[in-house]
Amino acid sequence: MREVWRRLGRTDSINWIVITVVATLQFVGSFVITNSNAAGRELLFVGCVVLSVLVVIVMLLFTRYVIIPRVTEKARPFVIIVMLQLTAFTRSIVFDQLLVSLDMSTPDMLLSRIYGSQFNIFVAGIVVSSLVSMARDFSENNSKLVHTLSELRIAQEDIELLLEERRTALVSSIRAQLESALSSVTGKNVNADAQHLKSLIDDVVRPISHRLGREFSSVSENEPSAVPSRIRWSSVTKHALETNPIHPLWLTVWTAFVSFQVIATAAGSNFLLPYLSGVVVFALWFMLSRFVWKKTTQKLGLFPRAIVFSMLMLVTPLVVNSLLELEFGLEFFNSRVVISAALYFVVMSWSLALIISVSNLLKATNRELVEATTQLRRRIITDNVSARHFEQAVSHVLHGPIQDAIAASLKRIQSFPPDALPGAAEGDLIRQHIEHALELLNDSPVRDYSVKRGVSDLASLWAGVVEIDVECEKTTIELLDASPTTSSIVIEVIREAVSNAIRHGDASEIEISIALSEDESDVIISVSDNGTGLTTNPEPGIGTRLLDDMTLEWSRVAVPRGVLLTASVPL
Repeated sequence: MREVWRRLGRTDSINWIVITVVATLQFVGSFVITNSNAAGRELLFVGCVVLSVLVVIVMLLFTRYVIIPRVTEKARPFVIIVMLQLTAFTRSIVFDQLLVSLDMSTPDMLLSRIYGSQFNIFVAGIVVSSLVSMARDFSENNSKLVHTLSELRIAQEDIELLLEERRTALVSSIRAQLESALSSVTGKNVNADAQHLKSLIDDVVRPISHRLGREFSSVSENEPSAVPSRIRWSSVTKHALETNPIHPLWLTVWTAFVSFQVIATAAGSNFLLPYLSGVVVFALWFMLSRFVWKKTTQKLGLFPRAIVFSMLMLVTPLVVNSLLELEFGLEFFNSRVVISAALYFVVMSWSLALIISVSNLLKATNRELVEATTQLRRRIITDNVSARHFEQAVSHVLHGPIQDAIAASLKRIQSFPPDALPGAAEGDLIRQHIEHALELLNDSPVRDYSVKRGVSDLASLWAGVVEIDVECEKTTIELLDASPTTSSIVIEVIREAVSNAIRHGDASEIEISIALSEDESDVIISVSDNGTGLTTNPEPGIGTRLLDDMTLEWSRVAVPRGVLLTASVPL
């Protein structure tokens, strides 16, 4: 019921499909749920029906284009229900007054027509609005699914190409800055060369290594754009006919509601037994129809299946009328009512078949979309981590071998007397050391990530300041050791959480939990502390971006004893 209420809150919950189906049901239902003396004046009766249908259409159009756009989303479901009810009531008054004024009905039939309109307009309006809403969601999800699967197929090739271009550009940029600075080392002035090498360390090597070690830009910063789509009624209809569109329970409930008035009017005060018998006959007929469908349509195409389904629903009132007449000796339907009821059952049964079909399709596409999106997210996280590893490796090369080579060259130059000039051999040796260090940029080493070692180093770092307790099963540690990518993410997330707890919350106790998810496809990290709690309106920074880029999902919430950070990363 909550889902129906939510869907009624959409701007287009009353649309041309809803108006068409409601108007059609009201039209054919007027011939079924009525008790009028129209003999010899059939065209006049039809005119009254058409006029009442026009009232319905006008009121629904007024609701759609005048009222709905002017109310808030929160109030919209209530307003739509009220307008559907008002439409049903107005239609009943108009139709009843027309028939009474033309002597085609008695004045005591108004309540009966109000009852009939409740089903034709109020109930059908809500049901069909939900149908259209679900069909639209299914179509949008289907388009998103196609788009996501396409993204998933090309993600590996495109992201790897992007990462390679990024690596090349990064190395080229660093090399250009270093070589530009090295070109200033002429070997003609010891003091000047020493100053150039010192500036090279302070102004180039250290800033770049520091930035690469702490900052990171995701390879996928933008969410995929929404894909426009139209309602895929062909897919919904195909699914309905390829399964079994005859649903005895819902068809029986629907027909039991609408047939109450017809049987009660025909059978008089002793209507209860005929009515209950009619409900049972409807249920048996629908179960038989479902069995017949299952046995006869396996080798038929979609169009023949649609014909079979429609024919089974067309003959429903005739079969039920014949059985009730045999059982009780009462003819509940005349030929006009039987024909109208046949059309009524076709519209009603198709509506039910489609709404159940689209509901199943929506659930299926929701599952597929979640799975595909998760797979794509996992792939992006993996590539983000690879990119981060590379940048960190470059940072270590800059901070280590390259800085050491430049510093060693600086020491050599500073060892010369101030008024001496280094010979060519010394200059070549200095440049050779630096050039050899630069070559390491082309093949940055891969770091060895171990969660156990990383957490141990973290605990040692903060020993005497913060007490850190870690809970992690041995099997989880073994799985993480076999997955360096996941291990690196776990270490980064824990380091970020611990750092925030200490720097922003003044925590003195931190508890870390590392565990596998139920299906063992993800690692769940929980870090709780006894700090001062969350800051008011915290500004997102590098740590927030890291969590966004490296986790499937994460949250940071206040708890009674401090703050709890929870994150899920792919294994």
